[in-house]
Amino acid sequence: MQKLNINQSHETAFSLVEIMVVMGLIAVLATLGIIGANLAQKSARDEDRKVVVAEIQSTVNDFLRLRSSYPDAPPSTEFQWMETQVRIGTKVVDLDGYKKYDSEETNASQTRYEYLRDLSGFRVCVLLEGGGWYSLGNALADCPEL
Repeated sequence: MQKLNINQSHETAFSLVEIMVVMGLIAVLATLGIIGANLAQKSARDEDRKVVVAEIQSTVNDFLRLRSSYPDAPPSTEFQWMETQVRIGTKVVDLDGYKKYDSEETNASQTRYEYLRDLSGFRVCVLLEGGGWYSLGNALADCPEL
């Protein structure tokens, strides 16, 4: 008959150090995931802004075809920025929920748009969250300096 040795235990457990290392790895991975998601959202908003600029460009070109000239730069009756829209002649372009602000930055809730007109044509600019200007148009004038 075998004797049971009560002092010997075959149970194993994780040490406190091992648990802390695993928790640290989980925290690092979670942080990287959040940063990646924020960058993806910023990029998606910037792509939406580029689509809006293309719509404005198309509307300005329609205005040119109808009236044989580009709309004057704001403030004018031909080109009017509103909070969530821009009116060009009789057409309205929705800014897809990105409110137009005359601020120095663009973020999730506000966007800096510019419309420039010179003798050679026009340029529509949008300041992207990712940094820098995105513009369309044929004007020699460039987007404002940051």
